[in-house]
Amino acid sequence: MTKRSSQTSIDRTSLAAELRHLADQIEEGVIHTDAGPVTIGDPLFLKTKHKVKEDRAYLTFACKISLAAPTVTPARAAATPPPHKRQPPPEGMPAAAKSMKKEIARLWKEVGSRINAETKPAAADMAKLRRLTEEYRLYTPAAWATDWQTCRATVDRCLDAAAAGDLALARTLLTAINHQIKTCHKLHK
Repeated sequence: MTKRSSQTSIDRTSLAAELRHLADQIEEGVIHTDAGPVTIGDPLFLKTKHKVKEDRAYLTFACKISLAAPTVTPARAAATPPPHKRQPPPEGMPAAAKSMKKEIARLWKEVGSRINAETKPAAADMAKLRRLTEEYRLYTPAAWATDWQTCRATVDRCLDAAAAGDLALARTLLTAINHQIKTCHKLHK
């Protein structure tokens, strides 16, 4: 893992230019790091934090970017576990993951109630549900990562059917997913 962090005092114009340069690299799909150029893909996740304290304003940007073609040296490949084997931090699930899980549950309930009412769910809800289930994959423990991916794939099929207006298929998949969720909760909780 290559990390780069820098902190220097610069004026507003220079800061804006630095951010524009980074934005251009992201748009081109290649980020230039200390280790060399890295080709990036989709999806991109951005988290921003704004905080005002006394006489200062703090703006924090965190961006998770998937690599288009992972650059893993043979030595790192042996030392790095596969992504689905990642464990949550020892102190438990991070607060962000817990709130993400709650939002997924809320959206799933909303989408499910619309499908059961034979109403097409809101496109924004379906898009957000897809995005969050993909992001949450990073927090799944190895014990149930495979079950999570299986459920995610079925959720995607259900949302595709609902978006296409095939609410009968969406309802069938909804029932299957709810059964999967109950089974997973019994196994892994």
